[in-house]
Formats: sequence, structure tokens, C-alpha cells
Amino acid sequence: MRSHPPAIATWLLRRFVPTTDAEALAGDLFEHYQRGRSAWWYWREVFVAIFTGAWSDVRRHPFSLFGAVAVGWVATVALVALVLPTEYSLLVRYVLRHQARPEQMPFVGFVMTAPFGLLCGWIVAQVARECRISAVSLAAALSAIDGIWELWLNAQNWPASQHFNVWMWLWQLPLNVLLILLGGGLLTGSPKRSTSN
Repeated sequence: MRSHPPAIATWLLRRFVPTTDAEALAGDLFEHYQRGRSAWWYWREVFVAIFTGAWSDVRRHPFSLFGAVAVGWVATVALVALVLPTEYSLLVRYVLRHQARPEQMPFVGFVMTAPFGLLCGWIVAQVARECRISAVSLAAALSAIDGIWELWLNAQNWPASQHFNVWMWLWQLPLNVLLILLGGGLLTGSPKRSTSN
């Protein structure tokens, strides 16, 4: 008898497939894997199940899904615009005790914006109850795309006299995605799936 299928793939399957039959699907894939299917096949089937379930949510609940993501982003951007200037001045005054140096800016920026990633995920999850898993996943994916876009723009517009280190800023992208998923409840407990799926 073969060993268990890839643990990370199984965890992704149980966590990110938005349908209520995710456990049954995990059992079916496990049986096929035990009968001799490859790990590559198992991973492919997991990603197909995730994307098929997400696409089904997009077709069934488009307004709820995209509306929840829009509400989460607008609320988060508004709060960032209101809080960030005060937060930075408090951080400079009480924590750093000086203006942030260029090499400190990625860390300072992440510390200041991390709570807003959690908040964005939470707002999206609360608004999109019937398609929560897909909506939070979409918000996290859009955050990664936005982060890559901003990183590319900053690299293009950085003064030639100063060195822009992409790697110094790149580590924030996966952490921001994880914070949105965590805020949406997809990385804690068992995900709440709609019974209408």
C-alpha cells in the first residue's frame, strides 16, 4: 500500500475547495492515489478542484463575490488613508526614535499595513457569506497582483542615484496574502462553507 498523498496538497484541497463535498472529494482523490496515481496527478486534481469550485462560485454569486471584494478593498484603503500618517508618526516618535532609514522602510511599511490585511480578509469574509472561500481567495490574489504592480512601478521610478533592492521589498507579498487569508478565516479552524453549494 502506498504512503499518503502530498500533505500540503491535501490541506489545500480541504481548505480552499468552496463546495461542501470537499471531504468526499479528498477521499476520492486519496483512493485514486492509493491505486497508483502519481503525486503530479494528485496536485493537478487539487488545483482543478479549487479553480472549478471558485469558477462555480463566480457564476452563481457574481455580485456577492465581487461586491464583497470591492467593499473589503474600499474600506481598507479608506482606513489606511486615515490611519497611516498618524501611525507612521507614532512609530517614528515612540519606536524608532528617528526617521526610518531606507533599509528600514520595507519592515516599517509591513508593520504599519499588516493589520489592514487582516481587516480586509475579515471584511470580505463577513460580506460574502455564500461564497466566502472564493471571495477571500480572490482578495488575496488581487493583493498579490497589486503588490507586484506597485513593486514594478517603484523600481521604475526610483531615482537613479539610489539603489532599489527588489528583494528588500519582495518578502512582503506572500506575507500580505497570508494575512488576508488569515483574516478571512481560511487558515484557522475549518473553513465555513455555504450549505447552498
